[in-house]
Amino acid sequence: MVNFFRKFVPNLADIAEPLHAMLKADTTWTWGPNQEKAFERIKESLCNPAVLALYDCKKSVYLSADAPSYGIGAMLYQIKDSSKLPIAYASRTLSATERGYAQIEKEALAIV
Repeated sequence: MVNFFRKFVPNLADIAEPLHAMLKADTTWTWGPNQEKAFERIKESLCNPAVLALYDCKKSVYLSADAPSYGIGAMLYQIKDSSKLPIAYASRTLSATERGYAQIEKEALAIV
């Protein structure tokens, strides 16, 4: 269900990182405070109404992207009354190979 709604949850890859870390082959599965916090934040995000704006073809579209050490994320938005109105979110966790990329390469990957 979370994957289906991921475009409505900003920074999902960042929020879910403690949960993704448990799925690695060399990691012992343990549920601790970090995993509980991530799980609760995801539930809260899914229970809140979507904050996405409708696309307006008459306005300029902007892209904001970021790449922390374990994931990439992007937001497509338009500006109305000096406020950024998100149209869509995108995020995913980086693979083990991608985590070895230089920071500038991760940032470029987030744009793609």
